[in-house]
Amino acid sequence: METSEDGDLAKEITIGVSSLTMNDLGDVIITDVSDAIFLATNETTTDKIWAKVSDPLRLLSLWIEIKPPNFLPNAVGTGQVEMDLPKIVTINLDETTKQYHWDSYDLDNMFDIPGTYHIYYFAKDSKSKNVSPMKESIVYKASSVNHAPEAFHLLYPRNGIEITSLGVLASLSADPTFEAYTMLSWEETTDPDNDRISYTLWFKKDNDLFNETENRIVLDSDWKYSIADRN
Repeated sequence: METSEDGDLAKEITIGVSSLTMNDLGDVIITDVSDAIFLATNETTTDKIWAKVSDPLRLLSLWIEIKPPNFLPNAVGTGQVEMDLPKIVTINLDETTKQYHWDSYDLDNMFDIPGTYHIYYFAKDSKSKNVSPMKESIVYKASSVNHAPEAFHLLYPRNGIEITSLGVLASLSADPTFEAYTMLSWEETTDPDNDRISYTLWFKKDNDLFNETENRIVLDSDWKYSIADRN
């Protein structure tokens, strides 16, 4: 084909990040990754990034790639956008939790500027050499000039009202209103810096055991949420 003809650039284009992405049954995949992480202004690393895989015996390598807030992708001659991010590999498996962890010294000074960091997770299968579908999590680094969201109030439930995953009808003496079917409701708040807002709910079971992971729900919605029975 002549270089001046149509198709000369198209033949060099590769669609996707890999020619081998989970093509075989039984390939190792990433099943779970860490929740959103919030770093203070003086924190530049973390030891809270982890991932789980479907079959550790099929795992050849496991790595993350971190996209910082100021990252600018490169556009190559074909017009494709490339994200050339460094790979950070881990082999640290916690046998109790079955989580692979990245140590804080492996991520030293990775989070040195404020903003949102995207963490991309990849696993390669030891037999097929296929790369699993990507998983993603977020790290938020606070800014020294950031302002807290405005205060807001809980609208429902009112004091003295008992709620369960089955509803609150038993606690209402009058005819049921929309509140009878609302588990939680709160005022909408605003952020002075127009940053994205999320809400974190903490709830405690009727015992002395309290697990921070099991008893936490992070919400992006700013209206209502129904908690299922977690017993």
